[in-house]
Amino acid sequence: MNEKRFMTEYKKVSGTYKLPYVIRSSKLGYLIYTVLFLPFILIAIYKYPNFLAAFVFIFILLFFLSALYAFRIDIEKDKLVYRALFYKPAEVQISNIRKIRMGSEYVGRGASMLYFYIHEKGKSKPIKIPVLFCRKIDLTVMADALLTINPSIEMDNRIRQIKENKFKELESTYLRESMNPVWKSFLIFGGIGIVLVLVIKLIFRH
Repeated sequence: MNEKRFMTEYKKVSGTYKLPYVIRSSKLGYLIYTVLFLPFILIAIYKYPNFLAAFVFIFILLFFLSALYAFRIDIEKDKLVYRALFYKPAEVQISNIRKIRMGSEYVGRGASMLYFYIHEKGKSKPIKIPVLFCRKIDLTVMADALLTINPSIEMDNRIRQIKENKFKELESTYLRESMNPVWKSFLIFGGIGIVLVLVIKLIFRH
């Protein structure tokens, strides 16, 4: 989706969506992880062949795809529910939301992840939603819906920029902070897969 088309959609977003509104991982996430791990699987099957090695990489790939599939945000008229793999669903009444902000959090050496933080009244710990592989239009709808239902919600500068159609200023930061964890997880789990394959080969040689 090019920038001009997205801005047009953004201007029309208020009043064009219906609640409940469901946000799922974009298809881009499935494509990226499949493209990253598929070469390892194909090499393991056709070059060696080593089906045990292929199984290790397929298992890792399925883990990431399962995490993407489990990601879900339900925005209803009175509440927001966030679901993720291995996590208990987080539910918040929109009328109890004090502040929403977008920020990055350190997740490992050389990598940070971009999150959508929802601060609830009376609670010190915010609900933390990763925006990795969220479509920008969905982020816009989420911000618009929350602020429409509860106009008293405070917002930080990044949320304000989304509301003011200034995605261009956020683009480089959004891409950098969103994609860093992808390469980081790929290197870590890809490396773990390779080590497991080598260990298994050594065991079966003896």
